[in-house]
Amino acid sequence: MEQYCAQLIKSSKRIRGTIDQLTPEEKVRIRLANLDYLQNNQIDTLESEVLYAIAQK
Repeated sequence: MEQYCAQLIKSSKRIRGTIDQLTPEEKVRIRLANLDYLQNNQIDTLESEVLYAIAQK
């Protein structure tokens, strides 16, 4: 997981643009895949200097 997070952080400059291009269905699929990975690997904490979120009105 640490290697995955390191790669994610390295590519963070491109992430926001990528997120903006995703369809709502793709966002849900990615969210569920990430949550599934965390649960299956019993990961309950993450350390990050950057956090992207999508707000809903």
